[in-house]
Amino acid sequence: MFEMFSMMTGLMKNAHLIPERAKELKQRLRESRVEATSERGLVQVVVSGELQVVSLTISPDATLPVSQIEQLVTSTVNQALAEARAKAAQEMATFADGLGVPGLSQVMSKLGLGGV
Repeated sequence: MFEMFSMMTGLMKNAHLIPERAKELKQRLRESRVEATSERGLVQVVVSGELQVVSLTISPDATLPVSQIEQLVTSTVNQALAEARAKAAQEMATFADGLGVPGLSQVMSKLGLGGV
């Protein structure tokens, strides 16, 4: 109960910081890039911090059957998305910690909004 009161007090005290810091966070995520490469380097995927595929490259040396290339693309995209989610979660934790509200990053983590 006291933790929740402390958290609310901290949020109210730092409410004026939230819009600007949220804007900065969104910009960092927009500019952030995560790259994943498949085994043997046949597929390369770049994903933004907003979880958008920025680029997908299939090597001209990929002489595998189409079904195997599709599997490589799928697994490499999933790997890049997982890494981008982890990076975004870390950014969210940093955002929460920067607001000076004790326990906020843990609450955000429990809600699936980042945290550690």
